[in-house]
Amino acid sequence: MELAEVLGRLDAQAAGKTRVMMGPLRALGAKLKADHALALALWDTGRLDARLLATMAMTPDRLTAEDAESMLASVVDVQVVDELTYKVVAEAPCADESCRKWAGAEQPLIGRAGWNLLVAKLLSKRLAAGECADILETIESGCKSAPVEKAESMMRCLVEIGVRFPEHRPRAIDIGTRWGLIDDRPVPKGCTPFYAPDWIAAILKRKKA
Repeated sequence: MELAEVLGRLDAQAAGKTRVMMGPLRALGAKLKADHALALALWDTGRLDARLLATMAMTPDRLTAEDAESMLASVVDVQVVDELTYKVVAEAPCADESCRKWAGAEQPLIGRAGWNLLVAKLLSKRLAAGECADILETIESGCKSAPVEKAESMMRCLVEIGVRFPEHRPRAIDIGTRWGLIDDRPVPKGCTPFYAPDWIAAILKRKKA
């Protein structure tokens, strides 16, 4: 599929809508399969919908640390950061290098990207229990000062450690209790607010069900 055709389909999907509808976008992404060149062309348009679609067509093995750095530097949307890091960078050879570089960044979205990569390692069982003590120390020392975009991913990392490693659960819950609620906006029904103890409890309850 050529770039012009894909952009035409995106325009048709967006007609009369005020936000990107992920269902139709993922359906279109499934038709593109892996087309890294097309994905880069979509990314270069700077369009939100095109960049989200690009993350569905990129080939992680072809992504270098320099590519990832350049892409992230131009992102201004949290959703694009999440899709790029979880779907592409986390599967790329540069994942660990990017994680180390980004997690300590002061810029909210770059910091979020780095912590997303840590979460991805937890989800894929590539992070051992022995590595978590230092991560918990970092979360504990930095959680109060982190901007909300970065704090959300830090808290998700805290939650995943608490869920996956019983030996670290008491400390994770303690840190989360002292951290408190990082975002007091109402959450949709069935979702868990950004409060680590409740989040950990909800996941463990689902696992037992």
